[in-house]
Amino acid sequence: MTWKDPPPRTSLPVLGDDIRKLRNDRGWTQQRLAEESGFTSRLIRKAESGTPLHPDTIDILAETLSTPEQHLAPEDLVFSDALVISTFYLALSDYGADVGYKMSHLFDDELMVWIAGEETGLPFAGVWRGLDGLHEYFSILLKCFTYHGGDKEPEILRTGEDVFVIGSTYWTSEHSSTPVGVWQVNRYKLRRGRILEWKNFYDTAAAVRLADGHPKSE
Repeated sequence: MTWKDPPPRTSLPVLGDDIRKLRNDRGWTQQRLAEESGFTSRLIRKAESGTPLHPDTIDILAETLSTPEQHLAPEDLVFSDALVISTFYLALSDYGADVGYKMSHLFDDELMVWIAGEETGLPFAGVWRGLDGLHEYFSILLKCFTYHGGDKEPEILRTGEDVFVIGSTYWTSEHSSTPVGVWQVNRYKLRRGRILEWKNFYDTAAAVRLADGHPKSE
């Protein structure tokens, strides 16, 4: 799985900690990774320290560290999943429903968004596809509620190809001027450093209460 868009630079800094974790997950020593990839142990040590590497070198490391369960692209060793997701959250505050159009480089062409709560009748729940779907979702959501940001330090977990962001976001509605926290678990899947899939599991009962003008549970 080679670069989707060949980098214009002759070298790129890599995610050394991620490379070390991937190697450890394989049960390999630095010497074993060097042998499997055809590089020297010295280069592997440089990679795990985050030293910039040639794009071809990054490509080979990604292929070598891939498993049947986790196919790595070279972009996965360069772009931090957590940074991409946090950039998305920050941009939402700036751009609102236009976040996808303004920050299109954060999203895969085959983006799929799933929002819990279809059984509640909340109009923004369901499946949305592509940047147009993302725009429509946020347009409907932001007509119902006003976004006031999320937890400053949400819990971020990575399991295989999935990244989980756990915490609360804060909202007001026409019925409530005091921001109400809605607890949620966001499950992301990235491909080549871009968000491919986003599933939002949240406290639907709290959202319904906020929409109906009863932000506090009975």
